Amino acid sequence: MPIEGVPRTAAAPVDGVFDAACELVLAARALERESAAAPSVASLPAGVGAVEEALEALRAATDALDALAVRAGDERMHRALDTLFHALSAAGRRCEEARRTAALRGAQGSTSPRRIA
Repeated sequence: MPIEGVPRTAAAPVDGVFDAACELVLAARALERESAAAPSVASLPAGVGAVEEALEALRAATDALDALAVRAGDERMHRALDTLFHALSAAGRRCEEARRTAALRGAQGSTSPRRIA
């Protein structure tokens, strides 16, 4: 899904991958801006949930890129992408924990800002 202000090109498959990566960065920056400007911690569960879903999508994208590396016979790239895949999986698990914690605190009526780690 294109982000407003980012033109989509159909010149080559590489351009499509690059365009999608740029859209991802823009979306992450928008989430960063909106999170910094959020007036309360009420947005924490949704914000962390969005990060969790983004990490899952990144994990799937990494898996697809890894399949390209394997088809190309690039063992070094395969190992690097496999490491990244597992790091994204671990980060997703941390997000799940943070989202549950944020939701629990919200259900308990907490309104004070807290850092969730």
